[in-house]
Amino acid sequence: MKRIAPESHAEMQEQLIDAMGEEFVIRLHQRLAEHGLAGDADAERVLGAEIRSNRPIVTACRIGP
Repeated sequence: MKRIAPESHAEMQEQLIDAMGEEFVIRLHQRLAEHGLAGDADAERVLGAEIRSNRPIVTACRIGP
């Protein structure tokens, strides 16, 4: 989408960041750096989806005493 509609892509990225919060951005950038993929839009999409799908599990694990 970034190549086809860059303005819409940028807007959607901002909405995603707002919705997922700072934790998502930090985790995404860490994962991209681990794999040497910083700035790779396709990697951001794939790893971002993976992080989003794992988020409720991680949050649930943090709840407790």
